[in-house]
Amino acid sequence: MRTVSDEYLAQVQGSGRQFGVMVKVYGNSAEPDTLWLGDVISVDILRSCSDQLQIGACMSDMLTLETKATTLFNGRLKKVEVFYRCTAPVLDWIRLGTFYVDEAVTRNGVTAVKAYDMMSRLDKRVSWVDTSKATAPTFPCKMQAMLNYLCARAGVTTDFVCEDITVEKAPDGYTAQELISYIAASHGRNARFSPSEVLKFPAYEEVGKTVQHGRCYSLDIAGGSGYTVKGILLQRGGDDKIYIDGTASEYDETADGIVTAYDPFATVGIAEYAWNRLGGLNYSAVSLEMPAENILEPGDVFTVEDADGTQKKVIVMEQELSLTCTGGFVEKISCTAESKAQNRSTENRQEATEKQVAAGATSATLTEYQYLTDTSVKFNGTTYTIEKDAETGLISKISDSNGNEFEPEISAGITDVAAHNAVFWAVAMMSGFSSSTPLGTFAEFVMDGVDLPKRRWYNRLGSDYMELSTKVPNPDAMSTGSLLLTSYSQIAVYACDDPAAAYIIFKNVTPGYYKDKYGNTKDYWAPVLCRWGAAGYFGVQSAIVYVDGGTVRATNKYYDYIIDGATDDGITTNMLDSNIVSDIWHIACLTRDSANNIKFYVDGTLIGTICTLNARDISEYHGYYVINAFASDSGTRALGRGANAYKYAAFCNVCHNDAQVREYSLRLLSKYAK
Repeated sequence: MRTVSDEYLAQVQGSGRQFGVMVKVYGNSAEPDTLWLGDVISVDILRSCSDQLQIGACMSDMLTLETKATTLFNGRLKKVEVFYRCTAPVLDWIRLGTFYVDEAVTRNGVTAVKAYDMMSRLDKRVSWVDTSKATAPTFPCKMQAMLNYLCARAGVTTDFVCEDITVEKAPDGYTAQELISYIAASHGRNARFSPSEVLKFPAYEEVGKTVQHGRCYSLDIAGGSGYTVKGILLQRGGDDKIYIDGTASEYDETADGIVTAYDPFATVGIAEYAWNRLGGLNYSAVSLEMPAENILEPGDVFTVEDADGTQKKVIVMEQELSLTCTGGFVEKISCTAESKAQNRSTENRQEATEKQVAAGATSATLTEYQYLTDTSVKFNGTTYTIEKDAETGLISKISDSNGNEFEPEISAGITDVAAHNAVFWAVAMMSGFSSSTPLGTFAEFVMDGVDLPKRRWYNRLGSDYMELSTKVPNPDAMSTGSLLLTSYSQIAVYACDDPAAAYIIFKNVTPGYYKDKYGNTKDYWAPVLCRWGAAGYFGVQSAIVYVDGGTVRATNKYYDYIIDGATDDGITTNMLDSNIVSDIWHIACLTRDSANNIKFYVDGTLIGTICTLNARDISEYHGYYVINAFASDSGTRALGRGANAYKYAAFCNVCHNDAQVREYSLRLLSKYAK
């Protein structure tokens, strides 16, 4: 429960309440744009601990914003911060949340924005390799050290102090969100971000607050004795389970009151700790609506009192805060208490979701369908847009708001256009799309994200961007329908954790050879993609893709005299020539295996292993990938003589095998460089 001042409490619980709203929108300029109450139609924030009593849940708050400021949401958006304050008397601004825009749809002069908090951005696989942001713990290690590392890598903070729990070995293959979930489960808690983006682990705890019937617009209290926690079941994988209920009884699949969670770190001691926190907790199903106070928080256990004086314990499982342009401020709280027959376990829910996603299904049931325009609809949270063939009127392409698309093959002689279009549209939405985005992608750069005036190439999947050099914004930069970068002065630099895989679509636009000042014919070489690696060299121990002599090549170390054909000074340099001509669109991939061997692919075909990164190469990664330039300990070095055009780049936190690289490469080429 939030700690508030007596002045604030008197204001929110008194008559004649008045509130102001302030929304800061980041991304369109160096400073945030600000919306005030007159610009905002409504603000709705949904907070949830879970839709049932559970532990180990990672919950993401959702913002729904409607505004008349339609032009503000054009272009690339980073984040939205929402504040409110009491205005009679005027009190300090209070942050309701920090959110990252997922979609913004404008219709009839109103822009509807949907955004989620930081938790949604932690669905990235964790590497236990040191970075400039964080030093990886050595296993076995304390759970606190693991949590600190996860937070440091993600650039977030936490004030949570773990119990004295030891993690025996590095948990490979998990996302940061999954590991945070397991840490929460190990403490009988859930995880969420505060409005100021501090990672919290709220417990189910009595807060000593009572909400009376007369305070509510509506109050619905279920009858009966309520729901009681009678056991804790922790699943470590497969049939490996730990069950505890304070007695010698065994787990009953049909029993009510069993709290389940998946926790690979679970021990008998951890289960006992969770049981001591939750065992015997009794609460009732309640839903209420009242003038908003914004004091209670997800996980709080409080009391409601009915008109007849009956009191019941309630858990804040779901909380909705709604502000309107009239200054109205309403709060809804719901608590679900269901029997085993009414509610499936967390494991079964997760399994159903995973199976659904694996099958590519958008949703098993129809929950939302909205006509947006003649060419777009919104179905179960996803917006689908179509394009039609000018001659036949048949749908030639359908795309969704997640960046996926599909183009059907159109045969001659189709007469029932309407029927075919209706069937195709329905099948596409129900079946879902096979995404071209590679597995584990945390940054994806497409042409829509190029902003030349600001010298930025924005990440489609996040709020960051590549920074373009000052020489890039010129009349020829986009003349090829791609980003044209010439050598020496035009480069792009992307700051990121060391990726496990990187993809780039490019072609060389200069001749294969040139004449030097002496009239000698030399190769026209040009850098493409460079991992900025260990310092201390004149050059770099890295992975470099470049064009030389009209073919696509790669190497592990760069010296300008090596490229010009001079003798190496004893440092092993591996130079791979694909023998693939460089003047048409290609996709190059750099990925590594479990032994840190960096492999080089062109158009999905393995060319060879560039190098094996040693401990220094990994620890002294500079934190950047460079496009159209090489990099050394002295900085970026755009020394090439050629020019390249670029259509796409992606960086992933998951290593890809030969089959995956081939599949993603072919899909990406087909989508972005036909």
